[in-house]
Amino acid sequence: MILCLKFTNSIPDNERKDYSYYFTCRSYLKMLLDGYSQEMIDEELSFFHGDEAFEVIKDFSNPEEIFQYFPTPNCFDCQYCEVQESCKYFEVMAIYSDLMRENDKNKIDQLNLSKLFKEPDHSIVNQNSSSLQKAKS
Repeated sequence: MILCLKFTNSIPDNERKDYSYYFTCRSYLKMLLDGYSQEMIDEELSFFHGDEAFEVIKDFSNPEEIFQYFPTPNCFDCQYCEVQESCKYFEVMAIYSDLMRENDKNKIDQLNLSKLFKEPDHSIVNQNSSSLQKAKS
């Protein structure tokens, strides 16, 4: 639901009609989470979203097929993968590998981290502020 909200909230007002299906999905999920009965959801969606509601209700009626119209990855069988053209797996793994290599080179000593969270030395701040006051006068 959070991803649905983030996505629909990111759509500019002048493009919202192009994404009416997603707004209808958002309404459906919100009512479902709020405990509305299926009958009430059907009625409200139909009233507020018109014909789009029937498609969403049909799509959500069988959870096993909810993603039937969306290409899904078929990882490690690239030849038959539906998202092969936009796959970023190997790019992400290269970045991850670089990060892990750098992490191994620069191990963080967890015990030394406590030094970062000790109270700051205010005497340095007081010295700097008195130096500033002298410079102003």
